[in-house]
Amino acid sequence: MKHSITISLSLASLLLLSCASGPLKEANLLYESGDYQAVVKSLKPIIESAPDNADAHLLLGKTLRAQGKSSAAFEEFKTVHRLAPDNKDAASALRQYYAADGKKYLAAGKIDEAISSYSRAHKLDESDPETSLGLANAYIKFGLLTRAEKLLDNASGLREEVDKSRAQITKQKDIASAAFAKGKKAYDRGRYSTAKKHLDKAIKNNRDDNDIKYYSYMSNGLYLYKKGSRWQIWDAIVEFGKAAEVDPLSAEANYYQALGYLKKDDKDFENILSFYEKALELDVDRKFTSEIKKGLKKQRRRKKVLDEFWGK
Repeated sequence: MKHSITISLSLASLLLLSCASGPLKEANLLYESGDYQAVVKSLKPIIESAPDNADAHLLLGKTLRAQGKSSAAFEEFKTVHRLAPDNKDAASALRQYYAADGKKYLAAGKIDEAISSYSRAHKLDESDPETSLGLANAYIKFGLLTRAEKLLDNASGLREEVDKSRAQITKQKDIASAAFAKGKKAYDRGRYSTAKKHLDKAIKNNRDDNDIKYYSYMSNGLYLYKKGSRWQIWDAIVEFGKAAEVDPLSAEANYYQALGYLKKDDKDFENILSFYEKALELDVDRKFTSEIKKGLKKQRRRKKVLDEFWGK
């Protein structure tokens, strides 16, 4: 019984599409003649009777676009892409809409939005050189230079524009390198506010360099740690954690996570002791060994006293 119902529904759908094919041809002729109002009027009953007719939605999208109704046309092209993902006309139209949004956002300095829009456009057609160039330029603005360089290889047909983008990458790498040198010098001297200023500039221009990322996170963390409010301490711990992700073998990052947890809540022995112990294990050059051992001994003693007090 269930199979017969399914077959009946399939036949009904085919019948609706067959019935709609004649009016759809007429609608296409009206579109070619430029009578867009008549096209919209003729498509309405077709779509009402066969809402999954991708060809009808595509023609409606093209008609609405020709009328200057971009938002409504965009929704129709999205419907076509949902119904028929392989439809190249709908994919091309959507790519153009997303790329146009990306260009607009990039010009307005809204980099996150530009990357999001261009990424959608690029996903629809990774071979399109203008989309690759647009996404590359958005990545450059955000400092993701390695991703940008890979995308520029796909835009080789736009030589002059690609050359400009590659020149911008070189410029930003030079700016980042100079800012990093100043930031690292200040960091080594314990001037974390100054280090943060220079390293913020470095990472803004080049987010792919691991040394820049590591010392940027560490300077941010130490700057917040020194300021010392409860929420700033938690943010400092987060920054130290990011640094540890960049360099998993860093004793320094783990040591300061221990200090951060100690300052945030001196009874959080699970985190305090675990980060102390990990830092000690990683401190092969013994830069922090003396401080770690003293801190570890003191916190273990405190934990023992509190455990005995509470009868644990």
